[in-house]
Amino acid sequence: MTDVNAVAAALVEQRKRALPVDIFPGKIPATLEDAYAVQHAGIPMREDKVVGFKVGGISEKWRSQYKSAWLAGPVFQSECYEINLSETLDVPVFKDGFAAYEPELVMVLTDLDELSGSVDLIEEALKYVSDVHIGAEIASSPRLDINIKGPGSIISDFGNQGGLVVGPSVDKDILDKFSELHVTLDIDGVRIGDAYPKEGESGPLGALRFLLNHLIAHGHHYDLSGPIYFSSGAITGVHESRVGTTCHINYEGLGAFDINMKARPFAASEQEMS
Repeated sequence: MTDVNAVAAALVEQRKRALPVDIFPGKIPATLEDAYAVQHAGIPMREDKVVGFKVGGISEKWRSQYKSAWLAGPVFQSECYEINLSETLDVPVFKDGFAAYEPELVMVLTDLDELSGSVDLIEEALKYVSDVHIGAEIASSPRLDINIKGPGSIISDFGNQGGLVVGPSVDKDILDKFSELHVTLDIDGVRIGDAYPKEGESGPLGALRFLLNHLIAHGHHYDLSGPIYFSSGAITGVHESRVGTTCHINYEGLGAFDINMKARPFAASEQEMS
């Protein structure tokens, strides 16, 4: 594999510049271990506090190589946004790179410094959830093909995380009533997503259990002493979009909000500024 620190530094620089790119800087990590090594090397280079984690699915075609149903990426403080019902929020994404809207439940996790051993059952995972919010993830990367290149590409580039939108708190009982949680998503007035959260291991609670075990294995890279956010996987899907669009997300019976994609400002490289 290409030098971990060099790949991590190049990915961080791509995000700082915010210019679209069409290549992965080096050889794409071929294993989960190598991909997370790049991600972990890049986190301190971001000079931003990790306040949470997103979890996304790994498609069946990649699981023989990357042996997991899920992958994780950090959420940074500067990319975490709060929104109230009926409000509109501008979220910056990488113009001409990858960008997508993803309705997600956002859970607040506490007592993570007490994690040990393994979390084998969803019921065990639930005890770490102190609050639940409706919300969304904005996936974004300077590389348009980040998802096409697979989990090694995604994990290395911070899980393709571009922003976490945290909406109002809702009753925790919703975690026991996914069949009643109807979620829709419209982009520029056109219905794109319409679904209910999946039950069990393939849904938000399976993603939660995965994340807790991921943190047991990798938690030494993070400060887990306080509450963190957990973005629990796309409910209606990953809806690829672009700068200038508006997304309306409705959690039926709980409320709705709008998100606008705006362009991240381009930044000159250190060489160009010297």
